[in-house]
Amino acid sequence: MEQNQNIPDTMCSRIKRMLAPPVFEDEEKTRVAVILGVILWSVVAVLSILIITWLISGKPHELGPYAIVANTFIIVVAIGLLFLIRYGYVKSAGFVFVAFSWSNITFQAVTSDGVRGSAAIIYMTIMVLASLLLGWQVSIGIAFLSALFIWIFAYAEQIGFMSFQLDGPYEVALEATGMFILTAVFLTLTTTGLSNALRRARSSEHSLKESNRALQQNLEHLAQREKALRDSEERFRLLAENVVDYICILDPNDLRFIYVSPSVERIVGYT
Repeated sequence: MEQNQNIPDTMCSRIKRMLAPPVFEDEEKTRVAVILGVILWSVVAVLSILIITWLISGKPHELGPYAIVANTFIIVVAIGLLFLIRYGYVKSAGFVFVAFSWSNITFQAVTSDGVRGSAAIIYMTIMVLASLLLGWQVSIGIAFLSALFIWIFAYAEQIGFMSFQLDGPYEVALEATGMFILTAVFLTLTTTGLSNALRRARSSEHSLKESNRALQQNLEHLAQREKALRDSEERFRLLAENVVDYICILDPNDLRFIYVSPSVERIVGYT
């Protein structure tokens, strides 16, 4: 009975260890691993539920043959990135995730409705993720690249290269570019402020650790000196109590005996 109960306990422990984010010596690396791990597990869970729902309801026939394949591929990529995080390649996993997300959204924009779809909003979401995972410099790079492709989409619509034809692609591209610039400025200021605050907090924590270490060393030195003093007193006591001659310590102020060795009584015959 106990063995049967240990099996689910062991399975639960393994699942907890698998889901728990890894902890590294670098706090920044651990922070990025936690954020990216939560996002990737959310992607795996949502897309898995979506695929199961499609299969039950018979949606694949309506959505086309590539719907399940594409979402399954995204799940496989997410699981692979989780393994990269587990083995310590957090920065690489972050770069791959941001690049894959951006490429996926760009492909959907090309094959759907170009600059008028949800691509601009999702581009800004990827900018936020890039700022959290890789820093504000990468976020600015994503903003520049996204704006460039938005204008390419607008030009492709204008010359009739794309299948969908709507009015005002340049106006939409200009609006999206403005949103990208504002988002990049906001993320730069926010990320820089948070980085400076974290740097100051780590510096204070480091100073506190150094002070605690110095205090601990002082306490150890005091303990060693106290032990040495006790050993010295013990040696003096043994010497004074077992010496043949008598030893006396006299207070120079009132000429009162502070200490008289036991040998005095043996020599003079009285205490």
